[in-house]
Amino acid sequence: MSQSGQFPVAPMTGPFAWQRDPRDGPGPECGHPGPGVMSRTLTAAFAVGLIIYATIGLPPAFKAWSGKGTSGYFVAQNTICGRNFSCHWVGEFETAKGVITMSDVTWEGADPGFTSGSTVPALAESGETDYVYPPHSLNGLLQTIGMILGGTGLLYFAGRRRSRVA
Repeated sequence: MSQSGQFPVAPMTGPFAWQRDPRDGPGPECGHPGPGVMSRTLTAAFAVGLIIYATIGLPPAFKAWSGKGTSGYFVAQNTICGRNFSCHWVGEFETAKGVITMSDVTWEGADPGFTSGSTVPALAESGETDYVYPPHSLNGLLQTIGMILGGTGLLYFAGRRRSRVA
């Protein structure tokens, strides 16, 4: 113990030194990690979640791009619009023989001017996802790869320390 009655605080060194930047404000010696560490941790958690979500959708998107999967038709029923004004079509997937094999599936492609009851060729991955894809569509694959790259970029910047200005 020092003469002031407090334990001396040693600077953080070693494998976890990157977690603490003195410019982030009060640190562990005051009872909390500081705002920089918390925002980097939340950003990293979001990035990991985005990468996992996109990775799950990668195999079906790749199969649709390569033309593999169950061939059939998407029958448009209605549109669903989100808060950000993005709308997508929901409908049924039926085989070439007219047998409906999946209901409430989402069309993962550009809107070719659908109306309720429109039918277009589609590929599905039965049981794996609730999406159907246009045959040989690059759209879903590029979206998925973009999410993986975006999550990786976020993860990189979340773990990066700010450069010191002299």
